[in-house]
Amino acid sequence: MANVTSVIENQELYRTSQAMQLVQASNISATWWSDLSLLYRPLIGPEALQFYFILQSVALYRNDVSLSELRQWMNCSNSVLHMVRIRLEQYNLLRTFQNQEAEICKLQLCAPLTGQQFLEHAVFARALFNKIGEEQFGNLVELIQPKIEENDHLQEISQVLSTKALEESWTSDAEKMLQSLTPRWDQPQDYDFDWKTFLDNAERLFPARLRTPENLNRIAYLANVYGVSAADMRVKLSRSLRDGRTWIDFDHLTSQLATTTKIEKPQQADPSDYSQKPVHFLQARQKGNAKVLPSERKMIDELIRQYEFSNELINTILDYAMETNQGQLIVPIVNTIANNVARNNIKTRDEALEFFSKAPKKISKRKYSSRNTIPESITLPKWYEVKESEKGTDEDVAKILALQEELLKGGSSHGTD
Repeated sequence: MANVTSVIENQELYRTSQAMQLVQASNISATWWSDLSLLYRPLIGPEALQFYFILQSVALYRNDVSLSELRQWMNCSNSVLHMVRIRLEQYNLLRTFQNQEAEICKLQLCAPLTGQQFLEHAVFARALFNKIGEEQFGNLVELIQPKIEENDHLQEISQVLSTKALEESWTSDAEKMLQSLTPRWDQPQDYDFDWKTFLDNAERLFPARLRTPENLNRIAYLANVYGVSAADMRVKLSRSLRDGRTWIDFDHLTSQLATTTKIEKPQQADPSDYSQKPVHFLQARQKGNAKVLPSERKMIDELIRQYEFSNELINTILDYAMETNQGQLIVPIVNTIANNVARNNIKTRDEALEFFSKAPKKISKRKYSSRNTIPESITLPKWYEVKESEKGTDEDVAKILALQEELLKGGSSHGTD
């Protein structure tokens, strides 16, 4: 173990290093947490164990870390921070790198040995034996041995789901409906996405086993819908990898994208370009280049997934909805228009424009707008216009007063002319 003197001498490495690259442990086993807690903890101590857990947790979300953050999360001094770092290094749990200025610039986590590997290690096994003694060491050996269950005398009686009734009742129409409602991420689409930036030096960030056509297409789709750059998508994807980067939590990724404020700026804000990303189209179309709200981004995502509309068709629907509502984007109205477009099997912008030109321009008295104003583009019936009324004669007034008096007495209006 390193003594306190050597640790303090190395503190300057941390003082001069403001930020460090953090690399997550790869090829980590399913029992890594138990192996660290049972086998490594007696040797490295609880503080070093906590330090490893913190680094591994942070690495799931970020690829950099600062000294101030480490001290805050560990709630310890510089000397303790250096001591636990060295203990992790000595037991091959951490590798530390410095630059030419002797500043620590990279912390790379290493996967702990499995229980069997640890017991076979020439140094680690003996060090643990000396630390915890013969009895506790024997208990650990017995604990981590694979369990052999004697099942020869058991007969499985588990029931298997019968699919006969489902197969008999299932129809081709039901299959078509199911396919139409189920997103097919494995189908390649022509999404404009900077794969070079996204995949450059991303072997550890985005392992090859996750680069399936389904995953790649879905990543490009989400970038298209939410208008984020390839660089920002890299960061958000790294925070959505789970279980040692073995699968992508797309729900978590989508929730990040729905609330992000980093929307990639289009090269040219052109409201007449209906082929661009819907988020970019909205920004260019809205007055003052206003920000696209999270609810609006979610709406676009749902429309594309539900109806499989192209960018051009989505943008045409958005444009028409805003045009008929004085530039306001009202989600229920957009959903209604999109549903009508889908019902009429409209696939292109030209078909949509023809459909909209034939649609009656009516507006309900139930206003969606908080301003309670009627768009100028809406044609109202003649009876809606306010007309001046003629003044009644003295005879008319007398009849009305007589009728009023009769009603107050409990009479009926049918007896009055």
